[in-house]
Amino acid sequence: MSQQVLDMVEKTSMKAERPYFEIGDTVDVHCRILEGGKERIQIFSGVVIARSGSGTRDMFSVRRIVQGEGVERKFPVHSPRIAKIEVKRAGVVSRAKLYYLRDRVGKAVRLKERRVDAVKREKEADEYRQASPLIGGIGMRLLLAVRGWFRRYFPEKPLGLRGEEAAARYLHRHGYKILARGDRARPGELDLVAVEGQTIVFVEVKTRRSQQAGHPAEAVNLDKQRRLTRLAVTWLKRRGLLERAARFDVIAVTWPAGGGRPQIEHFPNAFDAVGRSEFYS
Repeated sequence: MSQQVLDMVEKTSMKAERPYFEIGDTVDVHCRILEGGKERIQIFSGVVIARSGSGTRDMFSVRRIVQGEGVERKFPVHSPRIAKIEVKRAGVVSRAKLYYLRDRVGKAVRLKERRVDAVKREKEADEYRQASPLIGGIGMRLLLAVRGWFRRYFPEKPLGLRGEEAAARYLHRHGYKILARGDRARPGELDLVAVEGQTIVFVEVKTRRSQQAGHPAEAVNLDKQRRLTRLAVTWLKRRGLLERAARFDVIAVTWPAGGGRPQIEHFPNAFDAVGRSEFYS
C-alpha cells in the first residue's frame, strides 16, 4: 500500500511529456537559470553518455569538449529547471554507457551518425512515451540498448537499395526475368538488367521519399541517359549480344517516410539510346 502511495506521489512530479533520446545522441539541454528576479535559458550541448535511475530519479549525463577539456554534467530528466531537451544528432552505439569517450581526444570522440527521418523519430518517441510507464525507466533503457545493438549489427538497408529490390519484385510479378542487379562498370552502374520475351531491358530505378523536389523519373536527365547508353553497350558487347533487341525503362519508386507500401511507376521505353553508340530495338 505504501509503495502505491509513493508511486502516486512520484507521478505528480513527473513530466507529462517525457523527452525521448537515446545513449549516443547529441542533445541541447535547455536549463532555466534564475538571476535575481529574472529567468534566462542556458543551453548545454553534448553527447549523452549514460542514464541511471527511474521515475523521478531518472538522470542522464551529458559530455562535451570545451577548449580541449572534457566537461560533464548530470541532469534529472523530470526537473522543472529543464525547459526542454532537443535532439540534434543521433549516434550509432552498442553500449549502455559511453564512459570510454573520456579517454579519447580529437576526432576519436565523434560518433558515427545514425540518420533517421523525422517521421520515424516521432514514431519511436510515441512508442517510448507509451511503454515507459509500463516497464519503468530501467526496463526502457534496456530496451533502447538492445535496439541500438540490433541497429548496429543489422543496419537498415539504404533507401536506394530497397527501391531496387521493390522494382525487381515488381518486374518479376509482371513476367520479366532478372538477369543482373547492380552491375558495375567504369562509367557507372546498371541498376537492373531484365529480359521480356526476346528484348533485353535496362532498367534505371529512382527512389525518393516524396515528390516535393520533383518526380523521381526527372532525375534521368540527358547526361544520365548518355552514361546508361555506354553502360548498356558495354554490357551487351561483353556478352556478344549487340544484335539483340534492347530498350531502356525507368521505374520511379516513391517510399513514404512513415513506412507503408511504396508507390511504383513503370515507364517502358522511357528514352532512346544517346550518343554515338549504335543501339537497336
